[in-house]
Amino acid sequence: MKRFVSQLLVVSVMLGLVVAACGPTPVPTATPVPPTPTKVPPTPTPVRTIKLYHFGDVTGPYAPITLPLVNAFEDALKYINEKGGIRGAKVEHEWMDTGGKLPQAIAAYNKFREATPKPIVMLIYGSTEGEALKERFAEDKITVLSYSVSDPQLVPPGWIFGALPAYSDQFGFFIDWLVENWKESRPPKLAFLTWDTAFGKAVLTPACLDYAKKKGVQIVATEFMPMVPVDVSTQLLRIRDAGADWVYSNTLGAAPGVMLKDATRLGLRDKIRFAGGPWAMDWAPIRVAGAAAAEGFVGPQSYASWSEADNPGIKLLSEQFEKNKRKPEEKALAYICVWSGVFTLAEAIGKAVDEVGFDKLDGAAVKKAMEALKDYSPQGLTYYTFSPAKHSPVKARMLQVKGGTLVPISDWRVIPDLAGK
Repeated sequence: MKRFVSQLLVVSVMLGLVVAACGPTPVPTATPVPPTPTKVPPTPTPVRTIKLYHFGDVTGPYAPITLPLVNAFEDALKYINEKGGIRGAKVEHEWMDTGGKLPQAIAAYNKFREATPKPIVMLIYGSTEGEALKERFAEDKITVLSYSVSDPQLVPPGWIFGALPAYSDQFGFFIDWLVENWKESRPPKLAFLTWDTAFGKAVLTPACLDYAKKKGVQIVATEFMPMVPVDVSTQLLRIRDAGADWVYSNTLGAAPGVMLKDATRLGLRDKIRFAGGPWAMDWAPIRVAGAAAAEGFVGPQSYASWSEADNPGIKLLSEQFEKNKRKPEEKALAYICVWSGVFTLAEAIGKAVDEVGFDKLDGAAVKKAMEALKDYSPQGLTYYTFSPAKHSPVKARMLQVKGGTLVPISDWRVIPDLAGK
């Protein structure tokens, strides 16, 4: 009996094992897997922009100067942006052609002053529009860099800054140089041959005439030429008959070249020497007159010359000029001027941003920064010193045409302050 029970128990255990083996396999409990988080792209930081507005003449009498100015503007802003802009902000510009006519200049200003973003800085290229809009700039609190620097724009100081010393100040510098280099015992005799415009007559102010007299220079004639002269023989013969030793011309583009060419044709170059204002100290007159006729032409200038190959700014501009495939005739004073101005505005705007921040950046902040510049030399191209009492630079040199190019014949020096006197 016991043996039977034992066998029964063994069979029961084996049956249990078989049943267990044939039953469903238990499913293990899965470990929960957290869902993959959705990647949210970062919100892009908006690109700040600073816009510069400018207007001037590329289809009228000032086109020989203004066209290179506008193209240089494109190149300079491209360079600034490649270097990170102004405190990281991209710099843009908007341009309008005025044809050299005041109504169009006023229309351009009216359009720009309503633009978005609101203008904080403008650039202008003509004395007439600068004088006409001076009070408007002040009312709208827009800082202006002017490339044509007649006294009424600059005195009393408002919101216009000169990109070069006042024409009257540079004329005073010429008078100083003339007297210092005059070798005869009698006083030198000077005549004017210039334009009958705000720009042309900027050297005929009482302060200029009184300064020449005070320095012992005798003014013997004042003649005017057309904006686009073909022949100035009549004016030159009257100047010869007045006994002039020197002629000073505050003109630009072809005009000084026509004067030099006609003087050479008339055989006057051995009797009379010729000088021009800063915009006459350019390559256009040399091209018009020819290197031989332009030889010896002198005048004040506040910018480096393309002939100064070792100047760091001229090296940079030469590289950029070639890189941007500019035409040979654009290798002019204007190209140097605009790069200097853009560098200087970038410096002032950057200082203003440091002072007030981007959100409060306005024309008043830029004006304050401009007035604080002292001997600022953008890449060695010029020197800018401004103050609340003086809104035009104070240093210049004398240049002379030698061998078909412009070379310095004096050191940099502080020039007379005649503007508005």
